[in-house]
Amino acid sequence: MERLREVLGAPPGRTEVHLRLQTASRTTVFRFDDAHTVQRTPALMGDLKALLGASAVA
Repeated sequence: MERLREVLGAPPGRTEVHLRLQTASRTTVFRFDDAHTVQRTPALMGDLKALLGASAVA
């Protein structure tokens, strides 16, 4: 979680962040507040894919 916080910490932007956690019995979606928006850059997407796996990032 600390590394995810670092990746999402920069650069700030206008894109909302949603985190979907899925278990066998349910899916929960968290929407980060407006203070935690990001700029969707190739670098950010690459960092997220490296951290979470390519299939986990949309």
